[in-house]
Amino acid sequence: MAAVSTPAIPKWLTDHCDRLQDEESQIQNLNLNIRRLNVDMIHALSDALMNNNDIETINLTSALFQDQERGLGPFMKVLRKHKTLAIIHLSYNRLRHVHAIEQPLRSNTHLRELYLDYNRLNCDTAISLANVLKHNTNLTVLQLNSNRIGDVGGEAIANSLKANTTLKFLGMRSNQLGKRTANAMLSSLKVNMSLTTLQIDKNPDLEENVPLLAHIVQSNRAGRYLLGQKDEVPRALWPLLFEQLECDMLLFFLTEHPELIMR
Repeated sequence: MAAVSTPAIPKWLTDHCDRLQDEESQIQNLNLNIRRLNVDMIHALSDALMNNNDIETINLTSALFQDQERGLGPFMKVLRKHKTLAIIHLSYNRLRHVHAIEQPLRSNTHLRELYLDYNRLNCDTAISLANVLKHNTNLTVLQLNSNRIGDVGGEAIANSLKANTTLKFLGMRSNQLGKRTANAMLSSLKVNMSLTTLQIDKNPDLEENVPLLAHIVQSNRAGRYLLGQKDEVPRALWPLLFEQLECDMLLFFLTEHPELIMR
């Protein structure tokens, strides 16, 4: 059914909604960057998305015009039920409380990347996202740079990484993080070998821990998990693996297990 244009729902949005519901359009990417959507417009967009089976990426960067948290409400059913949506951009929307996102994301099995940077997300929202990371097994990118999650929120997210083996990229730069987050992250990274990119600089109270955290994450990227399987990797393959490593990563591997080069 074609969407109807009203004063609250402009023609350009009804056109987008019609395309989303047209099976022949097969639209995969929808860019509504800085379109400034109100609650009624989000409702119309969400309804159209529920009748779409092709969309993979939605860009809502700086797109929520008023009552941001309430405006996201209709979008929660999309997160809960949509089968192809894999990437969502919600940056620069002045979001603070998005606790409603927890339950949809815990059950979501398709979303891979979520961008929430440059908002005003608080500690409670960070705790909700930490709960998501304990259960969600498909999210690979979580971008939270430049928010206000604080040290307690950062600690919750860091602790959740002990139970998460799918997240590859985590951005927590400029979030008022401190010692609690640093200690929790160091503890989690003892067992988490899947996180390969961590942006955690520009948090003055944990700057002294950034080099060590970066080193551990870099070792994950280099294949630290292989050390736990060293007896299963044919000895003849180790020289080939070492050839691909940077000098400091090579030193890391050989310091942990010098027998890898002993004959």
